[in-house]
Amino acid sequence: MSFINGILTGLLDALLYPLRELHPLVGLTLMSMLTSAVVLLAYKYASNQPAMARTKQKIHAHLFEIRLFADDPRTILYAQLGILRHSIAYLKLSLLPMAWLAAPLLLLTAQMQSYYGYRAPQPGQTFVVQAQITEAAASVLSGRRPSASLQSNDPGLQVQTPAVWIPTQRRLAWRIALHSPGEYRLALSYEGFTVEKSFDARSAIVSRSPHRPGTYLLEQLLYPTEPPLPADSPLQSIDVQLQDAQLTIPILGWSWHWTTAFLVLTLVFVLALRNSFGVRI
Repeated sequence: MSFINGILTGLLDALLYPLRELHPLVGLTLMSMLTSAVVLLAYKYASNQPAMARTKQKIHAHLFEIRLFADDPRTILYAQLGILRHSIAYLKLSLLPMAWLAAPLLLLTAQMQSYYGYRAPQPGQTFVVQAQITEAAASVLSGRRPSASLQSNDPGLQVQTPAVWIPTQRRLAWRIALHSPGEYRLALSYEGFTVEKSFDARSAIVSRSPHRPGTYLLEQLLYPTEPPLPADSPLQSIDVQLQDAQLTIPILGWSWHWTTAFLVLTLVFVLALRNSFGVRI
């Protein structure tokens, strides 16, 4: 999973790098356009387009039948049942391209969340860093407090507190303070084992990672920016508290989650480009 995540992260970094200083809507528009092209190609080559066209025509015929025989309840009921039957058939015909698209879109959504899902940390803010240790690592402690420390690679990001140990949750916690924008690395040492956690406080649209996962595949899927912790690590995961971002639409002043804007834009491009791709949806 980490190999696939590394490739996708590199591709998105290269694609979105020229747009990093622009409004987030610019990058989302580009990604929506590319996604709509992939969706249309999947429907064109993975679906039975002639059968979908015939089924759609039957649905339209029943709709016309309802309008034509508006005073005949029996005919209207028959037409409504026909619409339901053909709608189910149309949905079945759409399942194959949807199945082909499900995994790529899930991977893409997880990648884009790291770019558009979190606010850029601001100087003067404080954050909490938490490390979850594994059950195996906790069992060897025998009730004692673990030896752990957190260090920043630059004075612009300061570790303000020593480790706070929460034995009931197998967690260590620190408070950090941001003094200046930048790209930072946090070095976490636990019982002689040291790993790093990224902390990106640049104002540009960059990939941010609130969670460095362990060996669980689902966590690696949802948080693809950083490589997973080593399999022999006593740490299960490392988290940095980041605030969720809201996308403000220029002129209109609407605030949307980025996934809403991405979905709306993708649907608009799909409808606008479907004839150019020769696709019936």
